[in-house]
Amino acid sequence: MKLKYMELMEISQSLDILGGQEIDEWYEVGRNITKCKPLIDEYKDMAETLDEKLAEKDDNGNIKRTISPDGKAVFTSYGKNKGKSKEAYKKLNEEDVEIDFHEIPLEKFKNPKDERAEKGEWKYKLKGTVMAPLLDTVILNGEAKEKKK
Repeated sequence: MKLKYMELMEISQSLDILGGQEIDEWYEVGRNITKCKPLIDEYKDMAETLDEKLAEKDDNGNIKRTISPDGKAVFTSYGKNKGKSKEAYKKLNEEDVEIDFHEIPLEKFKNPKDERAEKGEWKYKLKGTVMAPLLDTVILNGEAKEKKK
């Protein structure tokens, strides 16, 4: 499957959230996390190369970075290269990557213990914000396609 790096990052984040949940589909989710990791590492390497090239440096040649007051985010300072960095990251995020996900049927995420499920209405185990990037990529509405060997 061909995706943009940005799409892959969103899928990877959702898989990481799923991987932290108590779900029966841990094996399938784990396989997909493993498939994403080398591509995410590749992206991080390219991003670090961009930062080395475009970011402002301190007197010791280190990239200038600041941490948000809550400690949850790190910001890189680009100074006069802000426009160039924005364009370079846009281009990187739009690059195509190829990945062959282990597909999971949507039905596996149905919560059978929910009384609505007994009435034929589906209630899924997870929030839509987690599921959205995975739909039609990793999680399919219907049976997973058989892989050709």
